[in-house]
Parts: sequence; structure tokens; C-alpha cells
Amino acid sequence: MRVFVGIQFSSALKDDLEAYQAKLADWSEKGRLTRKENFHLTLCFIGEISETDYVQLFKQLSEKLAKTDRFSLLGGECGYFIKKNRYIPWVGVLLTADLLAVFKKVEAVIKEMGLAVEDRPYTPHVTMARQVVLLDEEKWCHQPVAFNECVSQVTLFQSHQVDGQLAYTPLNHILLNKQKS
Repeated sequence: MRVFVGIQFSSALKDDLEAYQAKLADWSEKGRLTRKENFHLTLCFIGEISETDYVQLFKQLSEKLAKTDRFSLLGGECGYFIKKNRYIPWVGVLLTADLLAVFKKVEAVIKEMGLAVEDRPYTPHVTMARQVVLLDEEKWCHQPVAFNECVSQVTLFQSHQVDGQLAYTPLNHILLNKQKS
């Protein structure tokens, strides 16, 4: 199965992100919009993994995150990546100390298991669309992004096709502690 570790969003945040996506559609000529139900924050992409390794991954992540407190996920700036002359616009998430700490714990587990990790700086973001022809990148990049989401769990997702469409299905959740001491 093809999996990644991430943060699942509330319906309210998905609604807010959909509003940013509507602006993007106005400022774009074409592209494939991310389906609202697929909005999430990736911590670490893993890729194909056996069921045995998946069980071990869940166990080790649960142990590593056992004493991790809930934290706030804050909106950052809009931006984009470019791949094959097409834009991949995203809504940024601030890389706070709490988010970075969770990312490092997840990455450490993946490395300890001997699984591959991406060799690039972590850029927390929510992908809005792919293969976009962006007509006004300045408008997209200079709009304020304001959200504050309480993160109460880390989620293992399966990335797969359902009825010919990409789906990110939550498999297991790792609950975070309720309050900082």
C-alpha cells in the first residue's frame, strides 16, 4: 500500500481552504483542482510499504508521539512550485517550533525503520491544484492566509485511486496529549 503521515483537517478548515481555491480558479487558465476531501498537511511521504512494515510504522510512531502535546497549525503565505512549466499552487502553513518537532519525530521513525525520506527542506503546505497555468502569480502569492487549527492527532493515510480519482484515506490516528504542562 502507498502511505504517508500527515495531519487531517477539520471540515471548517477545508471550507476555508476551498475559498482560497476559488480565488485560484479565478486567477488560472486551467489546472486540476485538489478535491476538498483531500486537503491535508503532509508530514512525511513514505510511498509503497508492506502491511508488516505498516504495522511496525504505526507502532513506532505511536510510541514516539506518546508524549507530544496538541498544537496550533497556523496559516502562512500562498506560493507555488513549478514542475514541467506548470504551477503547483499551495497555501502555506507556518513552520512553528511545535510543527517542526512533530515533523522531526515522524522523520526519525521513518529513518530508524530504514525507509527513504525526502532529501529537501520541509515546506509545510496544502496543495490547491496541479498542472495549473497561473495567470496572475502576484495576486496568488500576496493574499493573506489566516487560519488557526488545533492539531489533536497525527494520521497515517493511504494514497490510492477510488473510482478513477485520487483519494487520501485515513487509516489510523495517533492522538496527541490534550494540554501542555
